[in-house]
Amino acid sequence: MINNVSSGEELYCGSFDDSIEQSSIYDKIVFDSVGRELPAIVLTPYCEILHSGKEFLLTVSGLLPAQLVFEEFLEKKGLTQDKILGRESIKQKPYEKFVEEFKEHYLGNRTLKYHFLPASGYKLEHSFIYFRIVKTFLAKELKDKVKIAVLKSPWRESVPSRYAAYSLRIGVPDFTAEFLEVIIGKISNVSVSSYTTFPLTIFLSSSSLDMLDLQVE
Repeated sequence: MINNVSSGEELYCGSFDDSIEQSSIYDKIVFDSVGRELPAIVLTPYCEILHSGKEFLLTVSGLLPAQLVFEEFLEKKGLTQDKILGRESIKQKPYEKFVEEFKEHYLGNRTLKYHFLPASGYKLEHSFIYFRIVKTFLAKELKDKVKIAVLKSPWRESVPSRYAAYSLRIGVPDFTAEFLEVIIGKISNVSVSSYTTFPLTIFLSSSSLDMLDLQVE
């Protein structure tokens, strides 16, 4: 049985040395693409680091403060800066709906370009790995950088996997709005459906459905 995580510290190693590791986090890495210093996490897999010798390339991704990502999310939902900062009142029900959506999709790591990491001590605040901010450089450039955290397994292995899923996506054309309306018309027309209630149970046993839910979570 998989136990849910109740503390951010469960994700991180209690102690670590100065060696370069997969999913280790460093403070103040310069990302020229955005003109800022950001904490960064190593995306390069352990096996590649192990067999690369002294001179090898590392790929890292920048971390953004979770509060910044949340505020951007609220802006996309139509909230003004004054409302976000509390200078104007917000209707409670829509705001609570936005919060629940953010918790499920963003904090639950169901988005592609972001991956949430909880705080670790006082050195790492609640953050999101932003897979659009990536840098590759020689590993020796980390010599003077401060290592602030290291993810434990299985979180250590999940980050490069998430990055691969994001970066290796194949772009395909979207369906037209008209075509989607036709599809919705077909699958939402209950009166012509050949199924009764809960059609998935016709094909899969309840135990199979439970296993699928477990894998998704």
